[in-house]
Amino acid sequence: MAIVVSDWKIEHVLTNGLTILLLDFGDDMADEVEMPVEQQSETTAALYARWGKNHPTGGAQRTLSWTRRVYHSSPAAARAYCIAHSGLMPYGRAGKIRQSIRDGAVFEYRDVSVISAATSAVRLIPHATLTAYTAKVGKTVPISGYEAPGLPFSWITTPFGEITEPFGSI
Repeated sequence: MAIVVSDWKIEHVLTNGLTILLLDFGDDMADEVEMPVEQQSETTAALYARWGKNHPTGGAQRTLSWTRRVYHSSPAAARAYCIAHSGLMPYGRAGKIRQSIRDGAVFEYRDVSVISAATSAVRLIPHATLTAYTAKVGKTVPISGYEAPGLPFSWITTPFGEITEPFGSI
């Protein structure tokens, strides 16, 4: 099993101010953080049409997925962590996620739902657990250190229609 050392810090900041550290710099991970962005779309097709049409409806969302390996004092402690950790997750709590890049930018995601945290014991390392996290997040806001050649700082928060010409029918 490959080990990746984290260059990320991911914190869940609840509306009451409590901050839950979900990943820290230097933590062991199974793979890099994944961050695909998607939007809602309506699909239509005329009866017996060879191809359907997709109509974007906006509402972009990002799905964050990552893992965190934690080492414990004994196999029994690792298994107890598997049970206890998922019970401590902030399900049903509102807040935001702050994602920091080591020696780089900090981003804040709003309208957050931590939708899963699956913890299991690692077979090859008897005192370790691996937790796979998934969160759905809404608006992305750069907090500091955002640099992208040719793109202004505010680009990520600008509606797409203001950046490009609206697409017409094809």
